[in-house]
Amino acid sequence: MFRAVEALSARRTEESSFTVTAILRESGISRGTFYTHFPTLEDLAEQMLEQRFALIGETDRADRRAALASAASDPQADLRRPAEASQLALARFVDIHRAFLRASLDWRLTSRVREGVISAHATQVRESLRLMGPRVPPHLDHEAFCLMIAGGTVALLTAWLRENDPTTPEAMAQRLLSTMPEWFVGPTAPSNPADHPSQRPSRATAPTTLQSPGGTS
Repeated sequence: MFRAVEALSARRTEESSFTVTAILRESGISRGTFYTHFPTLEDLAEQMLEQRFALIGETDRADRRAALASAASDPQADLRRPAEASQLALARFVDIHRAFLRASLDWRLTSRVREGVISAHATQVRESLRLMGPRVPPHLDHEAFCLMIAGGTVALLTAWLRENDPTTPEAMAQRLLSTMPEWFVGPTAPSNPADHPSQRPSRATAPTTLQSPGGTS
């Protein structure tokens, strides 16, 4: 069913056509099977995002673990690359499913769905903090930090979905990173005039080749 949503989104289907019937037609499954897994379309959107957060988080921690091991012997080791890769994977996933996720913004989502998505992302942030160990500031309120990063990420992605001329996934990934502390995502590269917000590429100026960060069921 996730692949059916991706296929419909790839065709830039009108937001209003994201119905259970349209998804069933694309996926070839029965209505009964759909409702066995997803009581509502909101549940489909929630589970799709939760699964992606988990997959990206798993890859991020593997990359962070390797980067931290390198940093133990090389202070110049690149600790930012894993963070950039994970934020870009998330931005590309949202962009690939833009039509569906944008349609979901007009549904009457319950607070449970939004809180579930934020909680799923916060879980991945929490696991990253555990992995970082002594690199985490000693007096940090872990729970508050995880909720802040997760809630802020969801808010920024929501605003991006609402943009009529959205920036590219690459620019969105950098926007997300710019809100996070360097001890968590690594130091920024030297300033480049092209990175100034007024210079950020949009779809009208910089077409982007999108690649799915991984398969879904």
